Amino acid sequence: MLDYPIFLSGPHSDKSLNLNSKFTFGHYNPKFVSDLRVNINEILKNEYFVKSTKPILEKYNFLDLLERYEDVYNETNIQENEYKRIKKSYIEGLKNKTWEEYSYSYILPEKFKSETYWNWGETSFHFWLRRDIDKTKEIWLGIVSDILTAYK
Repeated sequence: MLDYPIFLSGPHSDKSLNLNSKFTFGHYNPKFVSDLRVNINEILKNEYFVKSTKPILEKYNFLDLLERYEDVYNETNIQENEYKRIKKSYIEGLKNKTWEEYSYSYILPEKFKSETYWNWGETSFHFWLRRDIDKTKEIWLGIVSDILTAYK
């Protein structure tokens, strides 16, 4: 339905998502993510929509999940040197096809190896890492922040 691609590169096609690629990932088109943010904000202006959907988002812990993603984003800025080191390792591992399949679960800043972040910190850390690489990190942070602000 769009006149431009959602992804600029990666294993995905116009018709399907390849979630099994070991050495590449979908690089979002920044235009798509920016347009998504605009459309989400249009919806969030509707107070009735926000009020009526809040119980559903709370029931399925979606708002908590977004808060966790925001927390991990903030930590990547606090632990900037460690983040940059891991990002470089990730890029090189994909390029050289040496990134091990489950490396995302243990190649993390030390803080995310703690019990507090157990079983979700690695996913959100690597989400932000990929979004940094595809240059959509700040737009996605805006989306997360917009949604959390609307539902508070």
